[in-house]
Amino acid sequence: MVNVRLNVKDFSYEEGDNSMTITSWMTLSWSDIRLVWNSVDFSGIPSIHMKSEFLWNPDLKVYNAHIKSSLGICHPIDCIITNGSRIACVQPCEFTAHCKDVGVANWPFDVQNCTFTFGNWMKSGEELNFNADKVTLVTARTKKSNQWKLLQSTVVVDNGKFEGYNESYPTF
Repeated sequence: MVNVRLNVKDFSYEEGDNSMTITSWMTLSWSDIRLVWNSVDFSGIPSIHMKSEFLWNPDLKVYNAHIKSSLGICHPIDCIITNGSRIACVQPCEFTAHCKDVGVANWPFDVQNCTFTFGNWMKSGEELNFNADKVTLVTARTKKSNQWKLLQSTVVVDNGKFEGYNESYPTF
């Protein structure tokens, strides 16, 4: 089970492309039972730092990424690994999603609906799943925009069950 926390730091809306970009810190945490040690055997060291590119990472992508952008860019960083097998990585990321086209009939008072749908790109829910109680979105410290106001943000976890398929593909 993977816990996900997305702290939105900044956002922008591109009217011409009908897309929204968020800059965030994405915290992912999970357990890997192969990374356990007795700290007494190693001079009392309770945790270590390791570059994220040397660890297995959940392969999260934006399913509805804007066609001109990537599926999301996260920069490699150091992760913390505890002697009890817990891994936590806080990555600076940028995601761009295609937004629902609602037009600009009420300009300059338009309301745009932009949904970011995240999911695992290569694994089914049976191989990797999200802890639905631990998927959070934080917007309290999001930088204010001169043009747009963030009115609402919610997280919905979908179990990804499709009729006729044995595998699930959960999203949030």
